[in-house]
Amino acid sequence: MAIENRRVDSMRVRLSPDMNERFDKLANRYGFPPATLAAFAISRFVQQEENNMAIAQQAVSQMTNQALQFDESTFEKMFAAMMPDILKQLENEKGTKDEPT
Repeated sequence: MAIENRRVDSMRVRLSPDMNERFDKLANRYGFPPATLAAFAISRFVQQEENNMAIAQQAVSQMTNQALQFDESTFEKMFAAMMPDILKQLENEKGTKDEPT
């Protein structure tokens, strides 16, 4: 067994009597001691959660990239209605700066 896969640390887990009985039955069905099945189950859970996080990060990254990739016509469609107001606001601000105080 590779050193990185050796189980050397331990933890204590409290289960309800019903869950403990169900877990023991499952361990017996698989032919594992309960501690071995628990170690396997925890490893599997951690790996799945890491995979879920990686997939979520990938999805966010892809959505961000898609959102940032648009051409001028898309930009124009998005902001055309706002442009007159933006230009008017910029002119007003410029006029305010040019006035003596």
